[in-house]
Amino acid sequence: MLPEFTTCEFCEREPVYEVIPEDGKLLIRRNKFPRFIGEITFGSVSDIENVSMIDTCVDVKLLGNAMRKAGEYLIKRNRT
Repeated sequence: MLPEFTTCEFCEREPVYEVIPEDGKLLIRRNKFPRFIGEITFGSVSDIENVSMIDTCVDVKLLGNAMRKAGEYLIKRNRT
C-alpha cells in the first residue's frame, strides 16, 4: 500500500532566486548561501546594484559565482 502522501525533496525546495517588487523597484534575493538582496538595474556596469549581504561570506570566488548566476538568472527570466 502507498502512503497518503509522499515527501519529495525536489518538490518542496525554495527557489534559489526570487524577484521581488518593492517601492517601484525590482529586487533580487538569493535564498541559498551566500544570501543577498540587490536592486535590479540593468546598468552599464552591472545588472545588480546596491547589494546587501544577508550572510557573511569571505570567499570572494563563491560570492562572485553567486552574483554571476544571479545575472544569468535575470537574463533567462527576461527572455520568457
